[in-house]
Amino acid sequence: MPVPRYQQLSNNLSTEFTIGMQKEPFEFCKVYQPINLLINENTVVHPDLLIVYKPITKQYLDFPPTLVVEILSPSTR
Repeated sequence: MPVPRYQQLSNNLSTEFTIGMQKEPFEFCKVYQPINLLINENTVVHPDLLIVYKPITKQYLDFPPTLVVEILSPSTR
């Protein structure tokens, strides 16, 4: 379960990425947090943040994202 510090860090990163990508050539990039990422038929993961350069047309991401961000906690180091 995310704790407040984790949630604040995730929000801050999302905001910084969003602001940074408002100019060319990044204006088509989108930040998602979290979203289902389909690895294969049997594996779905939920990274903390994803940056995607093309539209997501399904209820999940089924192609490689441009960037994946996973925020580590002391228990996952």
